[in-house]
Amino acid sequence: MNLTKTYTNSDDKITHVEMTLSHIEDEVTTSVSDIFELREPLDSITEIEAIMGVGIWWAQIGALQKALETKLSLASHTEATV
Repeated sequence: MNLTKTYTNSDDKITHVEMTLSHIEDEVTTSVSDIFELREPLDSITEIEAIMGVGIWWAQIGALQKALETKLSLASHTEATV
């Protein structure tokens, strides 16, 4: 999971982060992303802090992982039928 983008409020504090999951197979990269709200606004954030900051949303992270699996499955099915 990678920190892709941050969103700030009117006080220039980071309130939300966009996290991306990617998978590379046969030189094809498949990615999915979602936006997570932080527990509290921060001045700055690292990737590890972002992952820890959204850690309480395991169901949402699990859904993101499932979306990547589905996208990979669809991509391989489409590739096989073309």
